[in-house]
Amino acid sequence: AEPEVAEPAPAVEPGKPEEPEVAKLDVPVQPEQAAEPEVAVPEQAVEPGKPAEPEVAKLDVPVQPEQAAEQEVAEPEQPAEPVEVVRPAESIAAETVPVAVSETIPEEAPAPETKRSEDVLERSRQALASGDTQVAVELYGDLVKRKKSLESVIEDLRIAVDRTPDNPDLWQVLGDAYMRDDQTDEAINAYRKGMETA
Repeated sequence: AEPEVAEPAPAVEPGKPEEPEVAKLDVPVQPEQAAEPEVAVPEQAVEPGKPAEPEVAKLDVPVQPEQAAEQEVAEPEQPAEPVEVVRPAESIAAETVPVAVSETIPEEAPAPETKRSEDVLERSRQALASGDTQVAVELYGDLVKRKKSLESVIEDLRIAVDRTPDNPDLWQVLGDAYMRDDQTDEAINAYRKGMETA
């Protein structure tokens, strides 16, 4: 779009006060607002004794009512992006306020390995309860190899061999659990009974 060109001011008649000069600002026109440049209408000669009428610029582009409403509404300014302020650690430490510690400490969630061990132990118990001793032996064997939940494994397997004393696999994994738990005498007895049933 071309900038507006100001017409030279007409000569002032003697005895009439001089009108103040109006400055025009060069404001960049947004592309969606620029339809056609404004054109100033040349001033008409002022008759002596008649006051001069104010100058009104006319646009060559007809304005539709919808467009007029849109032109009156100014686009909101975009908010500035947030600025991150980095302060030295000393100033942050100076602002730190001691907090009273609660007397009750919430229980921590079990570590993933503990949770996994608890899950394996529960599945082992379910396998034993449903009569699937081979799956139970494999699951209990996994816990024994990892030295997890040994007390529970030993307790469960003692109950299992009491119910099914003729299963050598149950005796074997019970002996392994005793060995991992440093109960050598019990381990030897479990291995011996397992060999007798085989």
